[in-house]
Parts: sequence; structure tokens; C-alpha cells
Amino acid sequence: MADGGGSSTRSALGIGHWSLPYRQGCLTVKVRLRGCAPDQAWELFRPEGPFAVLPLGGDTFQLVWSAPAERLRRLESLDPVAFLEALAGVLPNTIQVDTLLDRPRAYPVALELARRLHRGSALLVGETAHRCHPVGGQGLNLCWRDVAELRRQALRVSRGRLSPGASGPPTPSAAGAIC
Repeated sequence: MADGGGSSTRSALGIGHWSLPYRQGCLTVKVRLRGCAPDQAWELFRPEGPFAVLPLGGDTFQLVWSAPAERLRRLESLDPVAFLEALAGVLPNTIQVDTLLDRPRAYPVALELARRLHRGSALLVGETAHRCHPVGGQGLNLCWRDVAELRRQALRVSRGRLSPGASGPPTPSAAGAIC
């Protein structure tokens, strides 16, 4: 099951989770940029937290701005023109924002880990199993590790090298790791 950090599935299965909130949050927004390589992700490491620029194809990018939660709430509430001005103050001078493609959204971030990764035939993966700060794409990379491990196990079953349920419960190191 993979229905996110606030997983109703995990709750319905009676699987608790451990959580340690960070002192900052993240604001994310999709934009069109000029002066930015269309195939390169990069981050600025600022005193208030990392600022990631993630390519989505062509001149479209997802920005992930980490900062104290109160600052992000203020940024989220700005009108589009004021937000673009604040954004211009963070980006290098060689990069300009052409257009906001959606509304900026701020959210809290935390380190979270499910107390167990399965119950019965249900297996928790992705942010349902583990969640961390998005710096460096850690959370996404962990989710891709989960997918790769599930694929590897499914191939073993399909080749008759593993019978379903015979391998025992998954461990955090097999289904993903803590940041």
C-alpha cells in the first residue's frame, strides 16, 4: 500500500508510526524558467534551508523551497506578483521565472517510519512506510528503491525462485531505508 505519509490504509491496518517533525517546512510550486538547463536538477544550500530546482521537461520546473514554516506560510499567502518578486530574490541572477503554473503550496516535513512494514498480505511502501526531508530527492529515491525491491521479489516469484510469503516479513533495509 502506498497512500502517503498520512496513510489511512496504515491506520486501518493498525500500524503505528514514529514521527520527528523538522523545524522547517517546504513550499513547492511549478514554474516556467529561462536560463536553466532543461535536463539538470540542482539545489541551492541557503541558511534557511535547501532550495531545489527539478526539471519536468522543456522549460517547466518544480521548485521545492525549504525554510521555517512561518516564512513559508507568508510566502504561500502572497499574491502572484509578490511571490514572483520573492522568488527572484532567491534564484541566481541568470535565471528568470516566466510564469507560475500553479499555486505555491507549503507543507510540514518530518522524519517518519512505520513501526512495521506489513500486516497480513498488505505491504507498506513509499511514504506510507517511510518519509523524510526532500533535500537531495531522498524521499523519492527511497520510494524508487521500494519499487525496485518489489520488482526484484516479483521476478523471483515468477521464476519459481521464491514462493509468495516464504521470505518472511520485509525489513526496513529490504523495502527501503531511513534517511
